[in-house]
Amino acid sequence: RFDVGQIVVGGFYRRPKSLEGKVRGINEELWWDAVGALREAIRLNPNLSLPKANLGIAYLFRPAGKDPGKAAQLLEEASQLADKDPSLDPISRLAEDINLAVAYAAQGNSAKAMSTLSLVEASLKTGTTSSLRGAGPVSNALAYNRALLLAQSPDGQRQRLAIGELEDYLRQPGPSQAWWQLAYQR
Repeated sequence: RFDVGQIVVGGFYRRPKSLEGKVRGINEELWWDAVGALREAIRLNPNLSLPKANLGIAYLFRPAGKDPGKAAQLLEEASQLADKDPSLDPISRLAEDINLAVAYAAQGNSAKAMSTLSLVEASLKTGTTSSLRGAGPVSNALAYNRALLLAQSPDGQRQRLAIGELEDYLRQPGPSQAWWQLAYQR
């Protein structure tokens, strides 16, 4: 429904079919409560990047429809704060960058999105982060989002690369992830 790439957070897994009918759906009041709590966290400590990054994600999944401009602004601010945030581990930092790339792509800024994904890929290749716990979801989201961007290109070679990326993605995370089914359909 929101037509955004794969973000990296701790909670986007598909539900078993037996529970799908019991899901509440979109709850705008709950969304506003969450946004209010994140704004309060930012007010209490404006130097933490994680609340600002999570607020950016909230704007990608706003009940009234995504707001990629607001999401990108908040995620850019979070990215700047992340460099000075000692509470943020390297994988969380890369997850914030993946989410920033998703916001750029949702804005229609493919060049900025691809550039940000390239920085994530370079960080993963250094070896210092690729061996850390949690690098797998970041790597998977990198492949999915890069494939989406490549598929949008009018260049046939880039579109073929996108198919390869999606095929690799489908072999990795498994159908329990919410974006797996979307990748399969593409």
